[in-house]
Amino acid sequence: MYAINWAGLGSFIVAACFGNLEHELFALRFGSFQMGFVSGHFPIIRTNCSAGAAPYTYRTIVDNFDCHVITGIQSANGFILVADRFIGMAMIEEFKLLEKNGFGLLPYMLTENEDEAAAAAKKIGYPVALKIVSEEISHKSDIGGVKVRIKDEAALRLAHREITENVKGRKVDGILVQKMARKGIELIIGGKKDPQFGHMVVLGLGGVYVEIFRDVTARICPVTDEDVKEMVEELKSHPLLEGARGEKPIDMKALRKMVLGVCRFIMKEDIKELDLNPVIFDENGGDIVDVRFTR
Repeated sequence: MYAINWAGLGSFIVAACFGNLEHELFALRFGSFQMGFVSGHFPIIRTNCSAGAAPYTYRTIVDNFDCHVITGIQSANGFILVADRFIGMAMIEEFKLLEKNGFGLLPYMLTENEDEAAAAAKKIGYPVALKIVSEEISHKSDIGGVKVRIKDEAALRLAHREITENVKGRKVDGILVQKMARKGIELIIGGKKDPQFGHMVVLGLGGVYVEIFRDVTARICPVTDEDVKEMVEELKSHPLLEGARGEKPIDMKALRKMVLGVCRFIMKEDIKELDLNPVIFDENGGDIVDVRFTR
């Protein structure tokens, strides 16, 4: 038995074993449901329905959130539904885990429809970007699943409709509204766990061309400031980072800090594969724009 205090709404009991009880729970609100997630395990969905209304609630959650309800438990505070993992919550879990480990992320909100996206953008502040969230779509830009530099609500609603049309027929979990990143040099900072050598950190030219130019370098973790300096010098694109053709050099201190942070993160959390791509750097710092990892 595992007692959880749900965002100030009172404690209730989930009759399930979630392994390490130190896993952090965070809560989001979707319509009339209160939803939380035990990191690395199952979403937990709290409703105020009675046991008699549970079958209807099961169906609603399955239809709206693309997840499979495993079991339901009646409690004094409502009916608790335990469900398996689904992509929208999985993505938010990744963001939260990065934030917990000291990575600063651009403000973001996962939304389900046009009105929610407009409300999210108003709260975050323009300009914003819209990105499709779908397990089926790896290269979002290629299919028109990304719209950037959106400056007002009218433009946002038009962009939302265009994205929705572009991904018609695909399995979609929502649209991410994210504060627009700075302009600068797009890099990839990532890592993987090699069967022989253990965790390795990767640095390279990022963005949509990462798989075309393949300008990357790697080191076995842990790394030092000197290692990161050498990694930068090994990149064919390093003149861009150091200020080619009169451009200002990027913030190397911020770059080193992020590479060292990624190395610590993948070792601490035992991450199998991580991509921060792109991370956009200018002379004042860097913005993590997109995240993908496997545990």
